[in-house]
Amino acid sequence: LVKSLQTLSEELTNFEQTEEHEGLQSCAEALGDAKLLRHKDPEVKLLTACCVSDVLRIYAPDTPYSPDTLKNVFEVLIQQLNGVRDPKSGSFSRYFYLLERLAMVKSFVLMIDLECQDLIESLFEVLFDVTSKEHGV
Repeated sequence: LVKSLQTLSEELTNFEQTEEHEGLQSCAEALGDAKLLRHKDPEVKLLTACCVSDVLRIYAPDTPYSPDTLKNVFEVLIQQLNGVRDPKSGSFSRYFYLLERLAMVKSFVLMIDLECQDLIESLFEVLFDVTSKEHGV
């Protein structure tokens, strides 16, 4: 599963925002499945989050997810951002990639449309919590 997600992540990285989405719909649906989003393996969750961030980028300003699925997606994305805390972690580059993608496309603006005040608060709590002097400015 990890190898498949790594391959998918590499492929999604190269997709342009203007490309057709038809072939991506089933992929987006699979990535939005709760079983994958809440997988017990941390690497699977991180890779899934990275793939989802690219799906959101490709579909922007739209989204392939229903409001309920999108809420679950954002819960997981916010949880995964805790990984930015440790710049010395072996997975830091993936966590940073996730943060960078989400910020670049402004994906979190969708939470405002969903009226997810609790998720917005969680996002700010995580971002303030993970910021440290080790990150440099």
